[in-house]
Amino acid sequence: VVAADGSGDYRSVQAAIDAVPDGNRTRQVIVLREGLYRGVVKVPKEKTRVTLRGVGAGASILSWNNYADLVDPATGKAMRTSGSATVYVYGDEFIAEDLTIENTAGNVGQALALYAAPPRGGFRNVRLLGNQDTLYTHEGSV
Repeated sequence: VVAADGSGDYRSVQAAIDAVPDGNRTRQVIVLREGLYRGVVKVPKEKTRVTLRGVGAGASILSWNNYADLVDPATGKAMRTSGSATVYVYGDEFIAEDLTIENTAGNVGQALALYAAPPRGGFRNVRLLGNQDTLYTHEGSV
């Protein structure tokens, strides 16, 4: 359970994802309590069968504000479209339910809410909010 107020097992969504064993063979459901979870979230290829389950599309919100022309301090180069997402999904059989994924960068060009590249995945009652290029599906069946 992730709770922004600290009352859950994890305070951040990324910490809960990082705790999933690599190559996981059984579905791992991460419940997001009501709250605004700010920051980039990455579900790496090694984290399979992960479900992020919110308590409602208007109640559990993943939010960040990267955009394509923003300079990455680590590289000194622009992030480009594929580097501008709030949530990145690479893990196979990923599912998201009952939550919002948003990019709040505004009118600054490409700014993805979701970059999805799992071989298989699904989304139920998920709101994707952004100004431009909100969803980027790289490959697979999402």
